[in-house]
Amino acid sequence: MQRRPEATAKLLVLVCNLHRTKPRTPWPTRPAVSKHLGVSMPLVDVAISQRRAQGIINVVIETRQGAVKQRASVVTDKFLEPSAELLAVVEAAERDEKNMKRREARRVAKAREIEIAPPDDPPVLKLA
Repeated sequence: MQRRPEATAKLLVLVCNLHRTKPRTPWPTRPAVSKHLGVSMPLVDVAISQRRAQGIINVVIETRQGAVKQRASVVTDKFLEPSAELLAVVEAAERDEKNMKRREARRVAKAREIEIAPPDDPPVLKLA
């Protein structure tokens, strides 16, 4: 069984959106990603590993000081960084989607305007 490309696309868009947040947001846990996107955990694992192998995303692990007072502690954060090419593709798709929604809204508004506006002159049938 093959996975749907839409599922992988949702995952890649999430990678880009988390990368663009300021301050950067660490990658969530696998169950959280799976639940948020409505896909299986194996799909998340496979999609990430395949895109890493292709060089589309890169995994960066960072550590920072923890907040435990009794002893030394660290917190490990995992970040997924998209390639410049992936960021460009996602931004272009978002721009296209926004333009489509804008065109659809104009079309609906124009259709409503035509329906509401009374006709200036009723149409005349000419018989030859």
